[in-house]
Amino acid sequence: MTKGILYAATAALIGAVLWTTVSYLTEYEYDLAYVLVAMMVGLATRFGFDHEVGYPAMITAFVFTTLSISGGKLATLELFIDDFYGDAGWQQEAQRIAEDEEYTITFLADQVIREYKAQGKPANFPLLANQDNPGSSADYPTDVWNEAQQRWASMSEGEQQAFIDLTLDHNRAYFESVSEELREEASLGLFDRGTMLFIAVAGCLAAGITRVTAGQEQAAFEEDEQEQEEAEADSDRPV
Repeated sequence: MTKGILYAATAALIGAVLWTTVSYLTEYEYDLAYVLVAMMVGLATRFGFDHEVGYPAMITAFVFTTLSISGGKLATLELFIDDFYGDAGWQQEAQRIAEDEEYTITFLADQVIREYKAQGKPANFPLLANQDNPGSSADYPTDVWNEAQQRWASMSEGEQQAFIDLTLDHNRAYFESVSEELREEASLGLFDRGTMLFIAVAGCLAAGITRVTAGQEQAAFEEDEQEQEEAEADSDRPV
């Protein structure tokens, strides 16, 4: 039984790695992957349990198939979050804030926008401005950008560096907050009822493969034994 669990765990680990690799590189989740993981784990469990295939083997195949798929999904989610809001995403953001002056000024422009709103003053954004994720002067009203530039120019080098440091601290906290929220929301989305049903079906498929392949092999084994017994009986008959 230990051998069977080891085989199933190895196949499940390989399946999770393949799931993560394909989903991450293609940015798409294939339904066929459920079947392939189930087949891998089911067959591995079958060979691991040898002729002792029964409910323990079927349960093992079911459990490790569901763990493999769930693990692959969660690992893919972590990779995508890291790209945008994890260490990888933060390093890119921090480098841009430190090296791109125009991008740094956008945070001053955001302050001006907030002041406009507090004063009830309208901000007329350009038609093609990216208000959700601004990154340049083209994303702000001209008067707002001019005010932000003047504030930046009026700062000494020390004040500018202090502003950059403050912005880095603020954004780092923002990235951490967003990444945690994404993990919670995406995890719920990853394991909705439909997905849980797919995972359960894949587990049942793996258990079925374990049972069916064992049954086929057992039938072939019994047939060979019967043929051998008939051959021995024929050889014992007097000529």
